[in-house]
Amino acid sequence: MARNPNRKLAALLARSGCSHKGFARRVQDVADARGVRMSCDHTTVQRWLDGVEPRGMKPLIIAEALSAKLGVPVTVSDIGMNYADPEVAVATVYPERFADSIAAVGQLVRQDLAMHPATGERPIDPEIWRELVARWFTDPDDEPEPVLPSRGLIAADVDLVRAATEMFSGFDYRFGGGRPRLLVAHVLDIEILPTLGRITPGMPLASEYLSEVGALLRLGAWTAYDIGAHWLAQAYFTQALRLAKAAGNRTLGGRIFAGMSHQANFLGNYQRAVELARAAHEGFRGRGTPTAMAVAWAMEARAQASLHRGRECAHAIGQAEHWFARRDPASEPAWLRYFDAAELHAEIAHCYRDLGQPAKACRHAELSIESSEDLYVRSLSFCRIVLATGHLLNGDLDQATAIAAGVVDTAADQLRSSRVLAYLSEFRERLIPYQDAKPARQFTDYITQRLGSDGQPLIPAPRIGALATPAQSGRQCRGALSSRRSATRLRNSRACSGDSPAFCRSQVVMLSSRMARSTAKPGHSVTSNPP
Repeated sequence: MARNPNRKLAALLARSGCSHKGFARRVQDVADARGVRMSCDHTTVQRWLDGVEPRGMKPLIIAEALSAKLGVPVTVSDIGMNYADPEVAVATVYPERFADSIAAVGQLVRQDLAMHPATGERPIDPEIWRELVARWFTDPDDEPEPVLPSRGLIAADVDLVRAATEMFSGFDYRFGGGRPRLLVAHVLDIEILPTLGRITPGMPLASEYLSEVGALLRLGAWTAYDIGAHWLAQAYFTQALRLAKAAGNRTLGGRIFAGMSHQANFLGNYQRAVELARAAHEGFRGRGTPTAMAVAWAMEARAQASLHRGRECAHAIGQAEHWFARRDPASEPAWLRYFDAAELHAEIAHCYRDLGQPAKACRHAELSIESSEDLYVRSLSFCRIVLATGHLLNGDLDQATAIAAGVVDTAADQLRSSRVLAYLSEFRERLIPYQDAKPARQFTDYITQRLGSDGQPLIPAPRIGALATPAQSGRQCRGALSSRRSATRLRNSRACSGDSPAFCRSQVVMLSSRMARSTAKPGHSVTSNPP
C-alpha cells in the first residue's frame, strides 16, 4: 500500500540542516542515552520520510533529537507521527521494564518542559491509583534484567541529585510549587536522564541513585500538584514509584503513596485516599522508618476525617503519634525530615476541622504554628487558614478574618500555590452566611483587591475536606459557584505555574555548577538506602 510522505518531518529536517547520516547519528545518541533499543542509519531516516512510522518510543526519540538540534521543543505531532500524542500519552502508565521507565520519564519531562496544555488540563484517572497499589504489592522487587556494572556512575552523581532535591524542596516550602517546578524538570532533563540511560538496577550504587532520582520525581509530582496540574502530578508520582521499585526502596515507595493519598483527599476521592494511605503503611513490610510510618498514618487520618469516620480517624491519629514518638531525625532520609512536630500537629488540626471539632482544631493549629520553622511558609499558610476556620466555627468572626487576611498577603507577595488559593477560596465561601457582617465584607473586599479584581472565586477549588459550617446556606452556595470555578481553572493554574523555560534553563546551568562544586567532599559517604 502506498504511503504518504512525511512532509512535516522533511520540513523540520531541512530546517535543521542535518544530512540523513548526521541526523541518524543524533537519533542513535539520544536513544542510547535514554536506554531505548534502536538501530538507526541513513536508510532508516529515508523510510521515515517516505511515511513509515516507527513503533514504540522511537517517535519520542526522533522528536527529542530534533528538539536538541533546533533549540526549540518539538513534539511527536510536529514530526507527523502519532504515537505518544498527549491524548494517548504513556506517562501515567506503570512501565513493565526498567528501560521503558527511562523512556517514560523522558517523555514526561519533555511534555512538561514544552508546557503542552494537555499536561495541565487533563483530568486524573482514579483507577490508576488502584493499579499502582496492585503493581507495588504483586510485582517482584528484583529487576529481571541482567546485573551489569552501571557505566560511569560515581558517588558524586548520587550526591548531586540529593542536593537538587534538598534545594528545590526548600524553594517549594518557601515559595510554593510554582517557583521550582520547571527547575526540577530541567535538572531531570539536563543532568539525570543522560545518566539514567547508563544505569543497571541491582548494584548498590545504582540503587542509591535510583532512590534519589525517585525522590526528585516525587518532588516534581508535589510541585505539579501544588499548582493544580493534577494529571501531571499523577504522572510524576507513577514514574517515581517505578524507580522506587527498581531501587528496592520501600520507604520511598510508601512516601509516594502517602503523597498520592494527600492528592486524592484534596480532590475529594476520600475512599481512594484511605486505600492509598494504607498501601503506604502496609507496603513498608517492616522496612519503613518511624517518620515514614507516621506520615502514612497521618494521611489515613486525614482521609478518614474527610469521610466523617471519627473512630477510625482517632485510631489513625494515635498510630501517627506512636510512630512519631519513635523517630530519630538524623537517621531519616533527607526527604522525610520536613515531617516534624509542627507538621504532625497541622495534620491533626486538619482532621479536627473536618470532623467539626473547632476547639481541638484550633489547639493543634496553634501548636503547629508555634513550633514551625520560618522555612515552611506554605505549610504555615495552610495551618493559619485551618486556625481561622476554627475561630469562625467558634463564632469569632473578627479573629478568623484577621488571621486569614495575613495568608492573603503571603499568597499575593510570596507564594505560587494553587492549593493556598484553594484554602482561601473555601474560607471565603464559609463567610457567605456572615456576608452582612462588617468583618466578612472587609475581608471579601481585601482578598479581591489583593488576589483578584473580578470578585469571583480565586480558583476552581475542589472541596478541601468536609465542611462543617454553622449554617446550611454555606453548603447550598457551593453549587451556584461551581460553574464560575470551572471558568477560572486554567487561568489560575497558569498563574501559579512558575517562570519561563528559558529562565529556568539558565538557572539550571548555574545551579548544576554550584551543586557539582558542593558535592563529593573528601570523607563524605553516600547515605545508603533506608532500611
